[in-house]
Amino acid sequence: MLTAEENAQLTRVGPGTLMGELMRQYWIPVVQASELAAGGRPKRVRILGEDLIAYRNPGGRAAVCSEFCAHRRASLYFARNEERGLRCVYHGWQYGPDGGCIDMPNERPESSFQDKVTLPTYPCAERGGVVWTYMGPGSPPPGLPDLEWALVPDAQRFVSKFWQGCNYLQALDSARGARRRRGSTTGASRSTCCRSTRCRRRKSETIRSCTRTCGSRWTTTSW
Repeated sequence: MLTAEENAQLTRVGPGTLMGELMRQYWIPVVQASELAAGGRPKRVRILGEDLIAYRNPGGRAAVCSEFCAHRRASLYFARNEERGLRCVYHGWQYGPDGGCIDMPNERPESSFQDKVTLPTYPCAERGGVVWTYMGPGSPPPGLPDLEWALVPDAQRFVSKFWQGCNYLQALDSARGARRRRGSTTGASRSTCCRSTRCRRRKSETIRSCTRTCGSRWTTTSW
């Protein structure tokens, strides 16, 4: 049985926590690339205990930054997505994709105060139909993960997501329990081996068995 302190160490992932700092050493999927339209409305996301927004500027570049304006903490979910960056609708402060403040309409033209203001942002990259972000301290960030499903052509890949109202550790434990109950070590064991309605063999069986039944072949990936 874990103590309260040990439980907190394993389950909390905010800035400065043990598991949070560990997870920030890796690229993290944020949204599907198709969810961000160029010049479209920002999308709220919460990752590792941080309230962020993801958006794609009119030029097509994806970015992830803090949800709240550095001025009066207005939500940038309502910001105008302009060519140079997001413009807060409260007082018009504008931020570039790198988080630097590039315009302050309420300051005099000769003022350089905007150079002192930055918004927390994280590097972004796209691969496999997913927008990824790196929230760790390394600069430059490490290379993107070479996951097999992310490297195949779009026509050979299907990306989806679903919500789980629980802690990440509960989700991992539930997934492990489900696999043990099915008596299999692969998460795909409940699916048929191919799309043919005639074939009812399970993916846990060998490719040779499937080939004898319907002549098709398949591969599985876990991510």
